[in-house]
Amino acid sequence: MKMRQILMIGILALARTVPAPGQADLEERLEDLGQSLPALAERLDEWRKHPIDLNRADPEDLAGLPLLDDREVRKIIRERKKGPFLSWQDLMARAGLDSARLSGIRAFVAI
Repeated sequence: MKMRQILMIGILALARTVPAPGQADLEERLEDLGQSLPALAERLDEWRKHPIDLNRADPEDLAGLPLLDDREVRKIIRERKKGPFLSWQDLMARAGLDSARLSGIRAFVAI
């Protein structure tokens, strides 16, 4: 996948976490996360090549994913303590992720 495509996937997934119009825009959200667009593209490419294992990743690694909000990270950590995620459907049901959010992260994480 070309770097431009990876960047677009990341921006689209990140846009889901951006507040409504009139509040912070995408650049401000990236700045809040301490990332630039090229840095985000590089991280997304790295995660695509070496997906983060949701059953084993450190909380800090999960929190570093701009594609998940803090509530989702906490829920993933809490639920995996009860047992590993066995499938994408299991992740959705137990962590409360909807299909749109799963679509946004699926290329960058593994179960």
